[in-house]
Amino acid sequence: MATDPPVGKRLLTLVHISDLHLAVPTPSQGGAPPRFWRRSTVFDGLLGHTEDALEDLEAFFLRLGREKPRLVVTGDLTACGNPAEFALAKQYLTSRIQLAGGRLTGLEVADALEWTIPGNHDQWPGARVIYGRPTAGLKTLRPTPIAPKPIYLGKGRKLTILGIDSDSDVGPFSEDREFARGQFFPQLDALRLAIPSCHRKEIRVLLVHHSSMHRGEVLSIKSYSNKGLWTFIEQRGVSVMLTGHVHVAARSVTDVTHKDKTWPVLEARCGTTCQTDEVPPGWAAASKTPISRDRFPANSVLLHRLYDTGKAIEWRAHTVPRTDGGFLERNAIPLCDPVVVWPR
Repeated sequence: MATDPPVGKRLLTLVHISDLHLAVPTPSQGGAPPRFWRRSTVFDGLLGHTEDALEDLEAFFLRLGREKPRLVVTGDLTACGNPAEFALAKQYLTSRIQLAGGRLTGLEVADALEWTIPGNHDQWPGARVIYGRPTAGLKTLRPTPIAPKPIYLGKGRKLTILGIDSDSDVGPFSEDREFARGQFFPQLDALRLAIPSCHRKEIRVLLVHHSSMHRGEVLSIKSYSNKGLWTFIEQRGVSVMLTGHVHVAARSVTDVTHKDKTWPVLEARCGTTCQTDEVPPGWAAASKTPISRDRFPANSVLLHRLYDTGKAIEWRAHTVPRTDGGFLERNAIPLCDPVVVWPR
């Protein structure tokens, strides 16, 4: 399904990517399979990226060039937090990298790291093992929480992007590390103190790697942090959360109330954008049991646009799945009905 025709004046385009899981080397370059990856899909991020997806993402971004899109990245840039993986991710986002056969690709977004947060895999110890302290590569990302980054929309209005590290309080040898659960309450406290209440002409967006809408023993947010997250959203007037982590695109819209105001809060969750989406032939041949072709979700990008309808600003979000032809906007699927994000 193609994206809906524009309604009103387009104010801003955001390209939202997540869970790139860049690996050095990639499986196709001889990277060995993690010994426990077959135990659960929760470990699929260790399998690394596919170079074709990196090229497809560059092509998609270039096709949007006239709209001057902003890029946001909601974590898991790396497969296991190795410094070489961080360096590769940074180079791909801000410049160009060399692929197999000498091909070059990259997004060339100079300020890409300004709107990039870490994920749980970025806290891993640099090897394909779960437990251990993060490497120095993590410090190459911008420190969190991310203080306000305004984007001006005209008529005194602005969109402000905030960000936290939702894995910041997870112990490196804890059960929460194994089950990829988020814990981050101090990040919220620090950000709350750093920013005032939301201005009436301001739209606030919060980048969080873990998904608040996800429930279960694995991949979820600890209840204490999740409760604090929604308290922060109410007190600081957040209208949109951009998340990742679960590898499947999804959305939720929740009404919140603070003092005399009630407004909808959109959580837009991006699937994995560049992760390996099929098992390398060498791995499959060595496997004692068949590997389902449905094991991996399709790569995807979220495409967000803001429109001024005259009386309100609407947020429209679409999922753009990766097909044999790449990330094509004509294949975009509405993630949700338009959400009014101003006035709040």
